[in-house]
This record gives sequence, structure tokens and C-alpha cells, in this order.
Amino acid sequence: TRENKRGVALDSPQRIYRDTSAKPELLIALSRFEAVSGFRDVAETLDMFTRHNWRDLATRLSRDGIEGFVRFALGQSRHELPSNLPDYAARLAEHYPGSGGVLVALLMHHVVLEAGEALFLDAGNVHSYLSGFGVEVMSASDNVVRAAFTRKHVDVEEFMRVSSFAPMPPPIVSHARNDDRIEYFAPTRAFGVQRVDGDKRVTVRATHAHEIMLCVSGGDETLRKGQACLLRHGESLTIDAPASVFRCWG
Repeated sequence: TRENKRGVALDSPQRIYRDTSAKPELLIALSRFEAVSGFRDVAETLDMFTRHNWRDLATRLSRDGIEGFVRFALGQSRHELPSNLPDYAARLAEHYPGSGGVLVALLMHHVVLEAGEALFLDAGNVHSYLSGFGVEVMSASDNVVRAAFTRKHVDVEEFMRVSSFAPMPPPIVSHARNDDRIEYFAPTRAFGVQRVDGDKRVTVRATHAHEIMLCVSGGDETLRKGQACLLRHGESLTIDAPASVFRCWG
């Protein structure tokens, strides 16, 4: 609404909200995958800061809490970053020298997924993907609030307004295999995801109004790796070759 009142066009690069939907996301790793996501408990982060001898940062976090620390970190265009950063943060600092986003990342869980593992990101969950390949499933929304690590439009005040600064555990999603299928138990009603693997053949049948089928390995002329198709309720697809296919519905 604020953007509409200011006359920011829906297709403007300065636009944050292009629709009225929230955007929960599920990231399923296809390779080793790194991310920072959600904030650790303050005591845990203070212990890390003390071990690295970052006294000034520890003092600020103790005094201001997570939200105040993040506002400080993102409120300046450039910081003098510690030299003894953990590897993941050092790589961020190499790509974004002096960025306050690096300081924010130090407060967050460093999550490493192996292939097949998944991360769920609810609306308000602060996160950044660092490396790896994966399938990202989300609700039908183009809303993104950015604060660092990008050349696109940044809005720190809006980021501070909508983000969750409460500590949380790493948002790893459980999954279970049943024969040739892996079900991912994302805590949302916005969508569902299942992976179907076949050594010789894969057959999938849509049981929802609409389903997207995405082939991530193998395949044949029906559907090959990197291709996707839409099935309506009751329609089926058979790949007469080894393949792995994601079923996504919402």
C-alpha cells in the first residue's frame, strides 16, 4: 500500500511488494549446500565472539540485543571487519568487502545441507544462500525484502520492520523415504513436495488440481534433466529411463 501511494510501479526495480502473498520457501539440496538462516541464541553467539576475541562486537550485542546489533550493522555503508572470520564469513567478506551483512551473518546459523536435505524458510526468516545447487519451492509471490549481498534494491528500514529477530533452531525439514518416494514435511499448507526416484522407470500421477513435475537427473524424450511440465488432476507421466523427478503442488 505504501508503495502504491508513492507511485512505485509494479515492474519497478525499486519495488519490494508486487503482490499481497507471503512467501514461505523450501530449499532442497541437490549438492552440498551452504546457507545462513535464522538467528542463534545470544549466549551462543557471545561465546563465539569471545572465543574469537571480538570484544567490541560482544559488547554491542550484549547491550543492544540482536535487533539493535543488526540495525547498527546495516546502518553503515562500510565496516572494518574482523580478520579472523570463519571460512563462510570470510568468503562473504571477499565478495562484499566491508559489508554490514557479514556482521549480521555472524549472528546466524551456518547451515550445511547434504544432497537430499532441506531447509524451510517461513516469512520473516532472515537468510542468505552461500553456495551449492538446489530446488527451491515457494508460494506464488514475487515479494523480496533485501538488506545486503546484492546489487538490487535494498530497503533496510523495511527489512527491520518485517524480519524476525527471535532466536530459533536451524530450520531443517524432516523427510522420509517410502519405496521410491521421498516426502518432505514442510510446515506449511502453501505447497507440498515429493521426490520420485527410479532405477529403470519413473511414473508419476497428479493427485492435486495442478502439479509441476521437475526432472533433476536422467530422463528421456518425455522429460529430461532440467525440464519441467504441468500435470492436471488425474494425468500421469511415465519416463522409461532412470530418473529423479520432483512433484510440487500448491
